[in-house]
Amino acid sequence: MHAQNIAPGTTAERELAAAILAHSDRYWWSEVEGAMLLTPCSSCGGPLGYGSPDCEACISSSDMLWGRDLDYAPNGTLRRNEHALRVILRGLGQSHRHSAASVEGWRLYLPFLLRGQHPGSSRDDIRYAQAISAWIKAGRGHELAHCRSIEEMYAITRRGRK
Repeated sequence: MHAQNIAPGTTAERELAAAILAHSDRYWWSEVEGAMLLTPCSSCGGPLGYGSPDCEACISSSDMLWGRDLDYAPNGTLRRNEHALRVILRGLGQSHRHSAASVEGWRLYLPFLLRGQHPGSSRDDIRYAQAISAWIKAGRGHELAHCRSIEEMYAITRRGRK
């Protein structure tokens, strides 16, 4: 928008969002997400893909993007952290569609993701995620809020109750 000198809240902004959505395969996922947030859903009136939890139009427009990471980056240019960022931002933006445990987990993980910290292997990712998720679902997520790494969170879950 800045490069094209388009001001927020203008007709030009809505036209740009419509053009991006009409050709979403030509744009990066974050640009499509931005266009969806600027476009009202014709069914519920909320931001497209982020509106009412039971709105079929929002669900279908949102879900069309979830499995398309390889379409956007067929040569492997979408990195693990970028995929995770995409999932977390969409989940937090649609928090009304997800469990409190999922939202809490995303909020706990986001600072590490933004700093580029993640476990070393996909096997660790799965093991850590399962243990931390179980901890959060048990109502103990607040015990992880002070942690400085995913590994520290995992270590707490292995020690058990204090």
